[in-house]
Amino acid sequence: MNVDLSNPKSPRPILSNGAIAYVSSLDRPTQLYVQRGYDYLSETKKTLKGSIGWNNDSFLSVEVGGLYEDADRSGRSLAPDQTRYRFLTPLQNGTVQGPSINQYLGYVLKDFLDYYPARPIKVLSRAQLDAQVRDYVPLIVVSQATLNQGLSSGNETRKALYGTATITLGNLEVMPGIRYEDNGFRARYYLNDVNGARFVNAGRDYDHVDPSLLAAWKPNGSLTVRGAVRSSYARPAFDLLAGPTRIGEPASDGTVTITQPNPNLKPVQAWSYDAGVDYQMGVGRYVQLAAYYKDLTNFIVSTASRSGSETVGKITYIRPVNGGGGTAKGVEASGRFTVGDMVDSSFLGNFGVGGNITYQKTEANYVIPGSGTRTSTLPQAPDLIYNAEVFYAGGGFRTNLWYNYTGKFLAAVQDSQPDIYVQPVGELNFGAAYEVTDNLEIGVSARNLLDQHTYWATVGKTEKYISNDRNGGYLKTGRVFQFSLTMKM
Repeated sequence: MNVDLSNPKSPRPILSNGAIAYVSSLDRPTQLYVQRGYDYLSETKKTLKGSIGWNNDSFLSVEVGGLYEDADRSGRSLAPDQTRYRFLTPLQNGTVQGPSINQYLGYVLKDFLDYYPARPIKVLSRAQLDAQVRDYVPLIVVSQATLNQGLSSGNETRKALYGTATITLGNLEVMPGIRYEDNGFRARYYLNDVNGARFVNAGRDYDHVDPSLLAAWKPNGSLTVRGAVRSSYARPAFDLLAGPTRIGEPASDGTVTITQPNPNLKPVQAWSYDAGVDYQMGVGRYVQLAAYYKDLTNFIVSTASRSGSETVGKITYIRPVNGGGGTAKGVEASGRFTVGDMVDSSFLGNFGVGGNITYQKTEANYVIPGSGTRTSTLPQAPDLIYNAEVFYAGGGFRTNLWYNYTGKFLAAVQDSQPDIYVQPVGELNFGAAYEVTDNLEIGVSARNLLDQHTYWATVGKTEKYISNDRNGGYLKTGRVFQFSLTMKM
């Protein structure tokens, strides 16, 4: 099939007249199946923490403390596929003929993807779908063995001790500190791999010592110079360490994809170095400039649907994996001031501008099973982020116009295919409010005034190929307008 890529946001298949006539009919196919999932998760957490300190206002203050936390988790996640009621089709042995799309209640979208597609898109009735779930899903007998597949339980304990001090030397404050944490988890969950299907027990202990040193120099009431060096760590999310196996539907060639947790994940560790300058010019008026450098190891590539894969026969196992090392270095600036700082005017003095900007460069080494090591950027880390605002406040009236921008970033790492990226996105918004009385305020707002996209994922860095995400690689929701009425009691 040929595809027209002249508009990368809206790829269009090029079909013959006969193919268009065939796919444009909503009388086929009939509905294939209806299903329902069963999910719950509960957690009981008990936390005990305390601290004690000693303070000498002129020179030294010291604080020590600790924490003990115990958390019990239990849950079940049963894939909807396990409760699937299949209607009667040429390939399925159901007993009830499912309706066609044309017979199903709902409405057809008239304007989608900037053109009317050859295959009409119909929004189906949720009420009819719920009715089918009630009528047909209970006919499927779900065995206890199948129910067990989604069960998981676990316990996590966390113990931490810390100590910090503040040393004051004239205009200089130095704050050394140290923290020790011991974290352990034990879990029981259902696992399905080459050794068969069974419940397994997993556990791991993490412990880490994190020193830190912060300093602030305040030569006067307006200027502050800051610096910091910190060590930190984070254990992987619980569902990445332990949880039920998820088995996908077999493909046409018989291959099956199985998604599993990875109890052997290492904790993410980082050293951070920060320096900055703050200058205060009065209430609500300031300028800030900062630079930072972060050195990370063992960051987790949980969004990489392919990089943690292993194939045995016709079964592909997907697990979260640890990346190699990574770095992030950047600068940040922010500020806010009013025109009144420069112009002596009761009207113009209420106008102002503000904003912030972050520019960074990241680098990461990805260890991809079977493909070696690849160097790229850190996931979910755009190079550029900024916000800019123009505002007015005075006489019971306030309004602002602001623009948000997030640059392109890496979304998912893949092995033999190009990585998935999310393209830059920006949004211009407006808001205004007026105090009619001391107790009543009327407001209006508008979001996305420029009607820009809200999400755009692509295969590779360029905008040529849209993402292969089955939920859609491009999303545009349009403008949103809101009216508000606020009563102060």
